[in-house]
Amino acid sequence: MFFSIPVADFAATPTLAYVAPSATSIVASAPTNKASEGPTTIDITNLPQAVFEAHPGLDNAVANDGRDDAETIQAVLKWLKARRTAGNTQPTTIYIPAGTFDLANPLKVQTANITIKGAGPGQTILKNAPSFKVGTQGLPDGETVFDSINQDAYLFTVKEATNNVSFMNMTVSGPTIHGAILSGRNQGLVVKNLEFNDFLWSSVRLFEVRNAKIHNNVFIDAGGQSEGNSGITGGSIFATYLKNSEIYNNKISKSRQREGNVYGIKGREFRDTRIYNNTINTNFAIELPFENDYFVEIDHNYLNGAISVPKFAGGEVPKDGFTFHIHHNYFTRSYSLEWARNGAEVDHNVFVFDPDKDGGNLISNFASEPANGPTKFHNNLIVNPGRGIVWHENIYNNFSFYNNEVIANKTKTPRTAGLFGFHEKTDFSTIAIKNNLIKINGVSRPLMRNQQSYGATIENNQLVNVSDANKFDNPSTGATRGLTAPLAFQVGANGEFAVNGQELITHANSKTLTAQTRWSPKALFASIMGIFSQYMPRN
Repeated sequence: MFFSIPVADFAATPTLAYVAPSATSIVASAPTNKASEGPTTIDITNLPQAVFEAHPGLDNAVANDGRDDAETIQAVLKWLKARRTAGNTQPTTIYIPAGTFDLANPLKVQTANITIKGAGPGQTILKNAPSFKVGTQGLPDGETVFDSINQDAYLFTVKEATNNVSFMNMTVSGPTIHGAILSGRNQGLVVKNLEFNDFLWSSVRLFEVRNAKIHNNVFIDAGGQSEGNSGITGGSIFATYLKNSEIYNNKISKSRQREGNVYGIKGREFRDTRIYNNTINTNFAIELPFENDYFVEIDHNYLNGAISVPKFAGGEVPKDGFTFHIHHNYFTRSYSLEWARNGAEVDHNVFVFDPDKDGGNLISNFASEPANGPTKFHNNLIVNPGRGIVWHENIYNNFSFYNNEVIANKTKTPRTAGLFGFHEKTDFSTIAIKNNLIKINGVSRPLMRNQQSYGATIENNQLVNVSDANKFDNPSTGATRGLTAPLAFQVGANGEFAVNGQELITHANSKTLTAQTRWSPKALFASIMGIFSQYMPRN
């Protein structure tokens, strides 16, 4: 990561309300459970007799008593493993009922085909006990070195080859440990309907996992930095070598009270993975730097944070496809895409930026080495591009920008530089700006930032108030200018926002811009803030 970006002053995604159950509880002095042959669901507060026989002296777990419940849950996990070794392969659910349960030690999951399930977020709460405290020791982990990850710093560790493990329906919290779930070198992990609240590094940390599904969860302050409020940043979801997986319908946020950076989804080398229908309000929304990522689809997300995918020289391009396909997302930050990346397509997105926060280029490439592309950027709507649309520190060839609609309004600064900042030594025979509608309101701005850039192919664009239009040819071809079709789609967790031309809708509320203000980003931004106001805390 090249530099930090402060989080916009949006309210955090609303938390799930929780009323604490009564603290009154009775510790089980003698188990009354009846023997059961092969139960499919095991309630940790009412264990089968066979578990007590295998672990003499064990008690049922008791909610809200402040005592350690890790011993009971670990005993159940060990008992299930022994049954599997004996030949019983029946899938089993470990049920954790409503209440708060304290874990004084990390739990090791070594049994495949099990589900660990609560009564629901805000009802079942698992948290680390005061004695289970790791702090930032061992952070940052080695990211691409599995043995560098502290497996005793997470509430649950799903061990190697322990496949088809599911976590469902609970709230987990651990402000003094690294995360909630560590899963390494296995497949079929499911994380569904959990609330992750307050972890130091990464709530969900994956390494060499395949066929995972992480969906319908809420992450609040669910990751952090290696030195507390400084250092390398983890991710609310942090996955290394993730394949054939899906991350969808999650709400990931950073609260106003949280110090330091919080990232949404972070990874190293994704393959055949889709990230979609998430609502992310963090410093960086998605960070996948450094590795060769192939066939990564990022779509239908609400992103109040950048997508960062820089790779040395742009990275390799698979022969039969793309590295990143970024489409049908809604972006709110003028610093939206951190490049360079080869083999990428960016299309059918809506970028709407606050004119008072105009410090970013939409695409920013800080790379010190040339990259050969390609990037195809088309059919996007950009309202107030801030500092500019594209800026490359070094050579980036094979960039095409076509059938986009750009509305550049006067900003707070105001910005007067060219919209496109290419390196002077770029091979401009590979650069094309075609069939766009580019309208600049207020202070006139040039299209390009240097003389060499006029060597690009510039044709059939409708240009309004572009100050350097007399420095290049822009021949008409008769092709469609601007968007080839209206942009109408849903974004965010479970499609919570609808984008439909000039209309932005959430739930039963809608905000429609008047004809006089339809291209004003301030008006559109105000409508967005009106929608978010329903989530803001009230004094």
